Amino acid sequence: MDHHQRVGSSIASISSTGTGLP
Repeated sequence: MDHHQRVGSSIASISSTGTGLP
């Protein structure tokens, strides 16, 4: 389940910066 955790981290990082997500 390492991959899933890594993806979540990436999404959280993007959401924090607001690159293009709502």
